[in-house]
Amino acid sequence: MSNYGGYPPNNPAYGPGAPASYPPGRRPSKRMPPALMAVVIVGAVVLVGGFAGVALIFGLGSITRSGEPLVLPEVGRCTEATGLVLQGPIEVADCARPTATTKVVVSEIVTGTGKEVDCEPSQVTILTHGYHDGDFVTARSCGAPNLTVGNCYTKTGATFVYDSHCMSSSVRLARQVPGTDDVEKCKTATPDDYAARFRQGSAYNFADKANGLVNCFLAVG
Repeated sequence: MSNYGGYPPNNPAYGPGAPASYPPGRRPSKRMPPALMAVVIVGAVVLVGGFAGVALIFGLGSITRSGEPLVLPEVGRCTEATGLVLQGPIEVADCARPTATTKVVVSEIVTGTGKEVDCEPSQVTILTHGYHDGDFVTARSCGAPNLTVGNCYTKTGATFVYDSHCMSSSVRLARQVPGTDDVEKCKTATPDDYAARFRQGSAYNFADKANGLVNCFLAVG
């Protein structure tokens, strides 16, 4: 009985020349499949950092280097895309269209510059990746609201969405006050019968520093 490590000689699982095995109660641990591991990691990021963390993973940390050249969004171009953070290249739309509510006002490569990726709170951040002069780089573009007085909008993140039906859940851009960044200007020279509705729409009022004006909204209804 001594030649088989304490196991009976008639047990083929532990005899000489038998395939590798493990004693009862001891089994090798199973590795987690890579796809499942990715799901677990993303789930952890959502719990710890919210969706902004997920955007960072897919927007900055895990970029697939496809070899495509950098297509930098052109300043002055507009887009209908909406969201918290947009991934470039963007689909360009005519700035005169009411649905093209975002206009590019800044566009620059930030890799190796130490510059912040985020834009002004009232602007949409657009991240574009690609090769520039042989290096894989990230570019940051900022999209300011491209709004028209009289039109109705809802808001998604920092982007405005045109509402052609002016539903009760939307607000109307009542006026723009140029030459200031003081949203309190929206409260001045307001007709008395509009005062209550201006107060209801005041949460949407904002200073558009890129265009040097303040946007004043009126609740629909």
